[in-house]
Amino acid sequence: MSSPPATPEQIAIPLLSAAEAESRDELRSLWSRLLANAVDPSRSERVRPEFIKLLQSLEPLDARVLKFLHTKSLEDHVLRLTGRPRLPAGHGLIGHQPLRIRTKRQRATDLQSVFR
Repeated sequence: MSSPPATPEQIAIPLLSAAEAESRDELRSLWSRLLANAVDPSRSERVRPEFIKLLQSLEPLDARVLKFLHTKSLEDHVLRLTGRPRLPAGHGLIGHQPLRIRTKRQRATDLQSVFR
């Protein structure tokens, strides 16, 4: 039985160095996901050096916006598939509160809560 391919050095070294230097929680979460993908044999080929550079340039607000967009995209997909606007239990988004946008004023309030 052969061992899974090792993460290439041009990915592993800069990734570990940058992840270790990050102290902000919002971004540490993204670094940990990128690290997990880099060592997963089924996903490691998808991790590119450009992802490391991109993540190094992000601020915590950027991470929250990305999380919001990802969550909203999942909700839209679930709505199309099930006709229900909420994600099912166990969807894996810890602390996720589905947005309920009813009016422009409530939409502004919901969006402001994302950036707190």
